[in-house]
Amino acid sequence: MPAGCSYCGTVAVDATDLFCAHCGHSIQASRIPCSGCSTLNDADSQYCKHCGAALSAGGVSAKRNSPATAPAAQASAPTHAFSGLYRFVRDHVVIVNGLVGFAITSVSLLDFLSPRLSILPAVIYTGTALLAVVLLASALIPPLDRWMNQLLHGTPSSQQPTWRRGTWQFAVLLLTLVSAFGFESVAKAQQGGVLASRFPAIKQFQQQFLQLHQDLGKVQAGVDQANAKMDRLLAADDDPHRAIRARGYDASDDGLMQAIRNHDLTGVALFTRIGMPVNQVGVLLVLWMQPEPWRSRLARQLAPGMFDPGNAQSCAGPFLTGPESDVEDNLRIYARLCGRRPIMAQMQASLDRLDQLLAQKVIVHPGWDCKHYSKLTDQQAQMLNLGLGHCRYETRTDTPENIALARRLKDFLALLRGLPQDQVRQQGA
Repeated sequence: MPAGCSYCGTVAVDATDLFCAHCGHSIQASRIPCSGCSTLNDADSQYCKHCGAALSAGGVSAKRNSPATAPAAQASAPTHAFSGLYRFVRDHVVIVNGLVGFAITSVSLLDFLSPRLSILPAVIYTGTALLAVVLLASALIPPLDRWMNQLLHGTPSSQQPTWRRGTWQFAVLLLTLVSAFGFESVAKAQQGGVLASRFPAIKQFQQQFLQLHQDLGKVQAGVDQANAKMDRLLAADDDPHRAIRARGYDASDDGLMQAIRNHDLTGVALFTRIGMPVNQVGVLLVLWMQPEPWRSRLARQLAPGMFDPGNAQSCAGPFLTGPESDVEDNLRIYARLCGRRPIMAQMQASLDRLDQLLAQKVIVHPGWDCKHYSKLTDQQAQMLNLGLGHCRYETRTDTPENIALARRLKDFLALLRGLPQDQVRQQGA
């Protein structure tokens, strides 16, 4: 016969249900679950009908000669609405302490900084309130309850309603408290927050902290203004050599490389003003290694007249390895400073050699036939052991790496040929 709920009178749909599907209270049908196999047994059972184990409930084991022990123990088990919350807190002390500590720290910090924060606290507390509403709705709407069971437990139905579970109760309680305190903090943000409005000591410390933060911002703004003024004064100096020395550089290739490493746009522009010729390969190599957007900004401060296209030390070509977009940007910079003719000649020569290797497919390296070592003469074997000779071997040249490199070189050559004349140094075009 189906068991009935003594609280609301609802008759359970399934006789195996332990909790009322309508109100969630324990169904007062004397059914004892087996701790070993979870089988539900009749109230007068002393041993499990499935596995034969002694039945127990509420921590009291059933004895063979005391048939009333199991029902009495089950009746004494906690059945109040918050028994699941109690068990969850008791069994997960570390997790509960961690979550509560994080919540207290977060809301206190947001409350302390509420005078300076605008919409962030309201967004956070709106999210926590919405989560609490969704969890509360799952206790009232059966489809949402089934969805919640499927999400949390992998099954759409459960003998225990979701709202009776300790996890659900703890989550709703924590989210509700956080949301309530949070919205009160947002409402009192103009007064410094909840804590500052109630405790004068916290209010005083908050004002000192926020004033210190404001003073630091003013100091940083003043330093930035002073640096900008100094840059304008140095740039307007009639003697750029003196301005270069004032910035801590020597009027040399080493000084220019240091200015590039420091991302000093004004310093690089001063080197351009004095028209210092570049004679070291390291200047452009250092420029190629700078990240974007600094590489392009620094390159715009350099003038083509500083570089000699006929001097390999002055016009060092960019690296052709690395990301294709970086290589293309470097080629454009090189074409403006040194012209495109030198680099195109080098790339075309490399492409011609690579095409020859791809057409050859296999290179045979001469040497002794070592497949049968015993056929070598004693003198040949001795020379081979001494490293004075080598075996004959073959190398393939039509590898995927070589094919990809040839395609890459062709793309770069097409890029250089297609550059507009105003982006190319005319002397090297």
